[in-house]
Amino acid sequence: MLTATDVANFRTELADVAGILPDSHGKGHMLPRLPEDLTVTFTRQDQLADPHDHRAASPEVPLVFKAHAGEALWVLNHTLSTWADTLGYSGAERSPACLGRWFLQNLNLIQKSSVAAQLVDEITSAIHQARRAIDRPEDHRIFLGSCGGPVTTTSESMNCKEELYGLPWNTHAVCQPCGAKYVISTRQEELRARARQYVGTASTIACFLRATGLNCSTEMIRGYAKRDRLKPVSINERGHRVYAIGDALDALRKRYERNKAER
Repeated sequence: MLTATDVANFRTELADVAGILPDSHGKGHMLPRLPEDLTVTFTRQDQLADPHDHRAASPEVPLVFKAHAGEALWVLNHTLSTWADTLGYSGAERSPACLGRWFLQNLNLIQKSSVAAQLVDEITSAIHQARRAIDRPEDHRIFLGSCGGPVTTTSESMNCKEELYGLPWNTHAVCQPCGAKYVISTRQEELRARARQYVGTASTIACFLRATGLNCSTEMIRGYAKRDRLKPVSINERGHRVYAIGDALDALRKRYERNKAER
């Protein structure tokens, strides 16, 4: 039997999937649907474009969590679809957002179901897994860009395109396929410097900065914006504010300097 609190909490989770949560920092615009954020993470190109390539002028920052986000997106879609079928859903549309809206419209049907508790538990778990795939708080790896080391084949020489990762307790990272060795701190600085010109939403920027080893959250970025320490550079096609990564890095650095001065 679901309590009123259970139903209220589940309604909030479904609203995130359906994309009907208002963004308190976006002048009334709705937050991006959780599945859309996952899809962006899953499908976006893995590497930052060449800053001298004018065809890539001011794109939002590419993310690097392809496989993990893809798995979470599949689990979310599969879980929603399976439970919708259990409750008698007959619609042709099977997107997570559509199913999320359907569940919201049929909460009374869920409450009457003998498997309501299991349904809520499994769908909530899938939604939380999706959020972790975007934020990845459990992943200690530091993204260091594509390797770029020399690779010689029998016919030609080329640069290694393998994604390079380091660990925060190591000073060097080694590319396993080609054996190239790099100083982690140097690669971090280079990657962030290349990213300064790129823009993204608060969650996208926080996700990228965490991946490169900085302690940053979506709420931190939104907090800087709320206190006018970070100015939006534009509004994207979904009506959400986007910020320059360089400005976010400057805000983080100033925060660090303020904290250091107060000690």
